[in-house]
Amino acid sequence: TGNTISIYPNPISENQELVFTGLEGDVNFSVFDASGKLVWNEQLNNASNRVTISDFRSSLSVGLYSVLIQSKEGSLIKKLVIK
Repeated sequence: TGNTISIYPNPISENQELVFTGLEGDVNFSVFDASGKLVWNEQLNNASNRVTISDFRSSLSVGLYSVLIQSKEGSLIKKLVIK
């Protein structure tokens, strides 16, 4: 759709919600650690611009991650720092 997809806050600390903006439709999020291992995955149906994930940080340790965002329009990879 031409929207810019953003992730914030980045870096993310404990007890913070992860927010994605610029999303539309059905979206799959996959998070990979520095070694390429899938560590988190979530499918959202009918996403509308802003998506907040409140329990995201609790399942991941400190480090650098890649977030793969996939929809029918295409794919995008963003870097995410967990501190």
